[in-house]
Amino acid sequence: MRILSCHIIGFGKFSSRAFDFSAPLTAIKEENGWGKTTLADFIECMLYGLDGGRSKSVSENMRLKYEPLFGGAFGGSMRFEWQGKRYLVERSFGKTPSADTARVYDNNNSLCYEFGERCERLGETVLGVNRESLRKSAYIAQGEKGEFGLSEDLKGRLIALFTVADGGEGAQSALSRLENADRALRAKRKPAKGKLDELDERLDYLAREKDECERAKVRAESLRAEIVSAREKLDAVKKESENYAQQIENASRKLEYEARDIAYKEVRVRAEQAQARKADLEVFFRGVAPQTVNIDGVKQASAEFYALEEEISALQNNLFDCQTKRTEKESLLSQLDAQKKVVQAHALLLGGANEIKEEKKKVKATKIFKKRTWLFVLALALFLVGATQITLVPALGYPLFIGGGLVLVWHLISLIKSVKGVGRVKKVDRSASAGYDEAKTACAEIELRLAQYGEDLEKTYTDLQAKLQAKRTRKDALKEGIERFLGNFAFGEIYDYQSAVAKLEENIALYAEHTKLCADAQADLENIQPTSEKIVVGEDMLTLKMRLGQLQADRETLENAIARLLATLETEDARAREWESLDGEEKLLISEKQRLEKRLVAIRYAKEFLIKARENTASRYLNPVVNRCREYAKILRFSGESEKMRFTTDGVPVMEENGRMVAVDYYSTGLKELLGFCVRLAVYETVFEKDAPPLILDDPFVNLDDDKTARAKGLVVELSKTRQIIYFTCKSERAF
Repeated sequence: MRILSCHIIGFGKFSSRAFDFSAPLTAIKEENGWGKTTLADFIECMLYGLDGGRSKSVSENMRLKYEPLFGGAFGGSMRFEWQGKRYLVERSFGKTPSADTARVYDNNNSLCYEFGERCERLGETVLGVNRESLRKSAYIAQGEKGEFGLSEDLKGRLIALFTVADGGEGAQSALSRLENADRALRAKRKPAKGKLDELDERLDYLAREKDECERAKVRAESLRAEIVSAREKLDAVKKESENYAQQIENASRKLEYEARDIAYKEVRVRAEQAQARKADLEVFFRGVAPQTVNIDGVKQASAEFYALEEEISALQNNLFDCQTKRTEKESLLSQLDAQKKVVQAHALLLGGANEIKEEKKKVKATKIFKKRTWLFVLALALFLVGATQITLVPALGYPLFIGGGLVLVWHLISLIKSVKGVGRVKKVDRSASAGYDEAKTACAEIELRLAQYGEDLEKTYTDLQAKLQAKRTRKDALKEGIERFLGNFAFGEIYDYQSAVAKLEENIALYAEHTKLCADAQADLENIQPTSEKIVVGEDMLTLKMRLGQLQADRETLENAIARLLATLETEDARAREWESLDGEEKLLISEKQRLEKRLVAIRYAKEFLIKARENTASRYLNPVVNRCREYAKILRFSGESEKMRFTTDGVPVMEENGRMVAVDYYSTGLKELLGFCVRLAVYETVFEKDAPPLILDDPFVNLDDDKTARAKGLVVELSKTRQIIYFTCKSERAF
């Protein structure tokens, strides 16, 4: 297996970074804090994903530790080659594993599902080991060199290699089958369950259920006693309820009799009041039968009377307006006659004199205009001739030019004066005729105002007088008829006819109403007969009803309680009857459990035997690792100490000193680091003979001296000829 490249979208401090690992040896030399361990952990996470992230410690929780520092997407992709084919794995991580996504694509960009739906088997399938085994073999991280020991997975791989080399399946296969049979009977971890675990749970359940059935029998007996007691209380409540119901019936009869007596008295009072009011109304009608009174006629007459009053008032206003217009018209006619006389007087004064004066002015103006015209033409000619001769004959040109110009200026001044003189003449004429024009204007205005009054003003005035007189006559007739009609009744003094008619109508209705009330009251008195029976009741009706209501509530409560008790009793009886079936099942399960426990004892005895046999031969499984470890130690000039090296059955190296085994922890840090490097390389070389993963070295030579560092670097270069190596360091002397 070879890693070709990585693309980090967001992982720790890296964001949108790409790395090429196509070379056999990729050496990355960067300063502390650059992210070398982060990149190594990213490669591991692309193969195995992230853990559950339950720990709150950042050092122990990779999900917390490598969440992108600057936000954004969390994850990336990695290209790798395995069994001659190229693949691309893409992973994105969330806050929890349920939010993670993972996909693997082949060289044709098609999805691959042989590594699991969510790539959960990618690392185990490609490398053949789990995450722990990878960290104890192919991933040598700085600071972990002193952590010795083989994982169970690596032990199994070594044993499998040994047994295959011997030509048989060996004890490991048998041990695996026994282990599977053991787990099938008794699971090692929860929530997994074996057959015996399931039987124990079922037996516990059956024991609880049988106990519950026993308790159900006891509860059923208690319920029967409660039901008997509740039924006795119910009979007592029913009897007491019947007693109170009888008392309530007696109290109701008593209340009915009392109500009848009260009603008789009330009806009698009502009848007397209605009779008295009817007598008062008969006095008002003075012997006239109210039902014969024609109220509609007098209502119409009073309505017409008040309508005529409004019409007469409107006609009077119109007549007053018409009279005012007649007076205004006569005044305007007098003013018109006076203005006409003024016009005639001004016409006589200004008529002849104005005509002669105007004629003279016209003749004089014509003569002056002709003279000035000829003078203007002559002066203009001289002016133009002088202007042309100034350059040729100055002695002649200048006099002509100056003389013609002076005459033109004089002509212009005379023209302006003549225009002003005409204006003064016109002003004098307008002042003289002002009186005539004012008089004419006044006449026109008066005639205009007279035209607004119309020619039929007198006829309108006469018609209005006639209408007013006719309506006054009708009003007097209506007044006489209404007062004569209303005089038949006891009104007293009448101020308003409509109010009187409304009062009359109201009294007619009241008379009919009280007549009916008298008849009804008399009929009620005949139907209501007071009783002389006396009924004695100990308590008032409200107390009796409250007590009966409480008893009825108690009765309902007891009935509901009895119904619930009966339902519960039925359930408890059914539950108690289940005891026999549960007991039979329990006996069968106990027999089955005893049989399986005997089988489990036999399986575990066989396991112990095989484990002891494996421990006796464990050193043989570690021989390849020991041989390779000593070989690497010789290369690093550690051959003297390597001969003392031994391994426990768990793969932990120890040193033989004077016939006793000493733990490596007693030696220096440099020695421990060197031993750890050799052990890891030996395990890596032994376990991954085929499809080996890249060997990831995270600055493994921190504590070695210069000579051993140079030799270790040479060993790494030699290994890169057959293996892919990714090497990280922060020192130039440890770089390649």
